[in-house]
Amino acid sequence: VQVSPGLTVLRSIYSVMAVFMGGFLFILGFDILLFLFIHLVSVFNENQGIGIADFVASFFSVPVFVYSLAFAMTLVTSFVVDTFYGNPFIRSFGLGVVFTEWMA
Repeated sequence: VQVSPGLTVLRSIYSVMAVFMGGFLFILGFDILLFLFIHLVSVFNENQGIGIADFVASFFSVPVFVYSLAFAMTLVTSFVVDTFYGNPFIRSFGLGVVFTEWMA
């Protein structure tokens, strides 16, 4: 692994940008969950009999969205760590150091 002060600063900047991208993904996922819960409440309050199928379908989709958000956050964490350590995962594809640094 190549280590120099300049490369460490550059990778730190890349990692901060990756954290911002992960924060955007978290906000997007949390917003989807928030709208799902708002939809659950509005469907349940509007019509008790007609919207019960819609309520049940929305209710059972909550674990799927929560699991998806947790999995996305796990991938973002791995991406940030991989970015800070010089993208060893992307380098394993054999694209070269310079192309990998420019691509990431």
